[in-house]
Amino acid sequence: MSKKIYNEACGAQAEKPKNTGSTCEGLESVATMYFLAKSDFKATVAEMKNLDKINEFILDGSIVPMFDMYEVDAANTDAEVYETGNFFAETKKASKGVTFEHYLGFCSHSALKSYENSVYTKYIEVTDEGYLIGVFHADGEHMTGETIKAYEVGMRMRATSAKPPYTTVTIKFDDSEELENNAIHIKPDYNPNVDVKGVFEIAYNIQSYKESTKTFVIDMAFACSGTPMTDLTMADVDLLIQEGGIADDSLPVVVSPLVSLTNLGQGVFELESSLATDNGTALLANFYLVPKGEGLEGVGDNLSLFERAVSFGHYPEEVQATL
Repeated sequence: MSKKIYNEACGAQAEKPKNTGSTCEGLESVATMYFLAKSDFKATVAEMKNLDKINEFILDGSIVPMFDMYEVDAANTDAEVYETGNFFAETKKASKGVTFEHYLGFCSHSALKSYENSVYTKYIEVTDEGYLIGVFHADGEHMTGETIKAYEVGMRMRATSAKPPYTTVTIKFDDSEELENNAIHIKPDYNPNVDVKGVFEIAYNIQSYKESTKTFVIDMAFACSGTPMTDLTMADVDLLIQEGGIADDSLPVVVSPLVSLTNLGQGVFELESSLATDNGTALLANFYLVPKGEGLEGVGDNLSLFERAVSFGHYPEEVQATL
């Protein structure tokens, strides 16, 4: 990879040898949050500066906005060398890392742990001034994140009279010079600290189904807290039902177009479907509510719907049918 720097804090500077004259150093400010990105993630600078594109990347799982960072500090070690007379050899390479604290509840800590040893091996930093810091991709054109060697989530420490519960995270980077030689420091058209949201897990229960009107009544709540979800529209979701409403795995699952979606309040919604069935019990057992346009790929426990900052999971054991 050619060594290349792009710094919007005071302009870009490319290949070496580089001049040392400068009227602006473009120093970055302290980190306040970060994205984890998949190992193959790359995007143009223009895409990274556009909130709609960032939302698309979050929706397809390419990047994940993580929690706010506190007590940020370097976790670096210098190279170790052996020297005697005119002989000089590096015996251990320098290492670079960052350590910080998250103040998290039980659900969030559990989610954080799931990213250890995962496919998310790129780190994109967000500063308190709203800048993004990443590196050039190997192609020398796109932006990606600094390569993570190890993502270590510490034990969740209990609350004390002096401090709330917290978790220490340490990120060790694969190459101590990757950022220094290939940094991208850009100011997007949005504020990542305010405008970028994570994805929440949502659980839903089916309260009733009326065959005569082909309407479902469901309740939806945030899976961990149980707080009712109050914001859902027809533009957000598709209803998937096994063809004919029959509990038979050999039959295809099809989209049952929604005719209406009515918010009844307190996390309760009435959905009218256009698909008739003579078997309400089987229909309820093979009912899936998924993010709009995801189709069969949306069936499962690990789904995402960024538009409302929620995700849906179908849990058959939670189905409560009143026919």
